[in-house]
Amino acid sequence: MLRSPANSLLDSALNEDALLSCFPSLQTSVGVDRRGFERLLRSLEVGKTPISQYSALTYLRASDDLPAAEFKQLVLAIAAKSGGYDEAIEILEMRLVRGSNRGQDSETEVLNAGRELLRGYRFHHVQDLEDFHLGQVALHCLIAESDAEIAREMCCRLRESTVNHEATADRYDHLLSALLALQPKAALDGLFAEAPESNWRPRRGRSELGFFRVRPFDFVELDLLMEWCEEDPSARFPLAASGVAPFEVDTEKMPTTWSPVALRLLVNAPDRIAVAQHLIANFSPISSWGSRADVIEASGRLLDDLGQFQDEALNHYLAQEKERLAHAVEEERKTDRWTDIERDDRFE
Repeated sequence: MLRSPANSLLDSALNEDALLSCFPSLQTSVGVDRRGFERLLRSLEVGKTPISQYSALTYLRASDDLPAAEFKQLVLAIAAKSGGYDEAIEILEMRLVRGSNRGQDSETEVLNAGRELLRGYRFHHVQDLEDFHLGQVALHCLIAESDAEIAREMCCRLRESTVNHEATADRYDHLLSALLALQPKAALDGLFAEAPESNWRPRRGRSELGFFRVRPFDFVELDLLMEWCEEDPSARFPLAASGVAPFEVDTEKMPTTWSPVALRLLVNAPDRIAVAQHLIANFSPISSWGSRADVIEASGRLLDDLGQFQDEALNHYLAQEKERLAHAVEEERKTDRWTDIERDDRFE
């Protein structure tokens, strides 16, 4: 309980523009009780405090003792202000991460605050730290079966925002990872199942939505992924093949064996050639580590392992791909030799 003089000074601060500019720091320096909560709401109503100042609520466990219902009201009030969404997400995340009773009835309103913030989130060209905070809030709040709809809606909005160039999916890897881990079917439906075909049709081994820094399907348990694909097998098996790692790698990042998910997709798919096309499209490394020729060559050797399927059409396609990959390796080695020659010439 604050002493009366402190309460009087903080009450008076709400009438001083110079003190309003840093009022959240003044209040949190002595904690946030019921009267402090009311003052913070008042400062938001007055509107003379820069919204960034409310980040003070993340420090010193300032709002941890505030009852969950009042905390929710305060966080949503901050989020409603222009520029306040990021501050609200971070304040909420800190309480969730520090809390020891995640999901318990006493914190239900805190979880509900997270659900409301996530449900209303507008995707944009985000910075990594904001994506991290969103992912943490999702991990703590979207834990019930009923939260699947929030995950589905968020993934739908992310897809639409990406297609409209309002956001890029690759900037939301923490959030996507959380949604796919907690609510995999709903997240997959939102990203792909409910999209117009042109928005997610595999192309060049990737979804047109794609630009993911994470592989969405790698976060989904294998049996569940197969169930999801079986709902629309002609479309979803190739789609999944375009978004999984086709092979396991060794410590040198060289392909060694087919990944379990790639093999399951080939086993279960009604059109194995369509799946193989998208798996093979991912053979060529995108990043610059190591020799591209070595990676493509090692990947090509994995095609020999697919004879186990005894599928004549598939084997004919694989034979053609082996020839194509052998030619690609030869061209890559030529490029490597010319690069070495040019580099040596520069240093002579």
